Amino acid sequence: MTSLNKLFIFLFCLPGFLLAQTVRKLPAQFHEALIYVHTATEDGTPLTFYTDTGGGIFVYDETAKKLGLTPEGDQYKSITLPPFSENKWIPHPAGNDGRLWVIPDNKKRFHLFEEAGMFGAFWFQDRRWTIDYGTSTLYFLGDVSISPEIEHSAKLGFQVNDAGARTTNFPSFEVTIGGENYPMLFDTGAMTLIKKAAHQTLDDGRPAFRATSFLVASLFDKWHTEHPDWQYIANADSIVDGEAMLAVPEVTIAGHTVGPVWFTRRADKNFHEYMSQWMDRKVEGAIGGSAFRYFRITLSYPEALAVFEKLAD
Repeated sequence: MTSLNKLFIFLFCLPGFLLAQTVRKLPAQFHEALIYVHTATEDGTPLTFYTDTGGGIFVYDETAKKLGLTPEGDQYKSITLPPFSENKWIPHPAGNDGRLWVIPDNKKRFHLFEEAGMFGAFWFQDRRWTIDYGTSTLYFLGDVSISPEIEHSAKLGFQVNDAGARTTNFPSFEVTIGGENYPMLFDTGAMTLIKKAAHQTLDDGRPAFRATSFLVASLFDKWHTEHPDWQYIANADSIVDGEAMLAVPEVTIAGHTVGPVWFTRRADKNFHEYMSQWMDRKVEGAIGGSAFRYFRITLSYPEALAVFEKLAD
């Protein structure tokens, strides 16, 4: 029996009283490997949040009005969410003093579940989670610790200050493609909305709105040139209009090789300059649900570790 299997037996075969104290199954819904949590306040007001390890934390202004909350602050307005109903409990944000920025509703791009906002890095930070893409289940692990010696684990990198304290909570990790290691953002929220013509070309029977992974343009173009046999769709993305998509046949993560993994092209500056300024190193893109869908992942921010269990084919 592998160390990883022992871990999951430990996590999910605990006595009921202990399980209730440490591991909680959250009211989550997966759509094409994108993760939403459906909660409600104590007075019964329903709220749905898009979750994204590579994103920010905010609510739309209509959500603040719906909750009867007055945003506070000068240049940037924020609110604190009220307590959640016990039967639809999720943890409140851990960072930013528990506050969520308030942004205009006209910034909303998708209305898949009429989201109240986004839970990003400030929600995930300092905590432990299991994301099971096979059963579409999200677990909050509470104080269950993860051994750094467990097999098929990947070390997570975080930006720190001179004293060694984390300044941000955007995790980097390495994947291997074609024998080369590439640092990437661990990004559960990476998404694409495939254009109609590209979706018809792809013809895989899945929705156009789905998880993806991202790759900087210089590397994307290099791989497309060197591997003309890799499936490629031009003018595919409608989120960043006209960007192409490329299916990489094999990606190795924590010793597991999976594929194909779809990548969506992004300008170099999006990751080399913008995203990398918040991370421990320069990243070449982001690994999202198009790769994670092959796994059950235990993600530990305290141990700076991600454990990958490959799902059965």
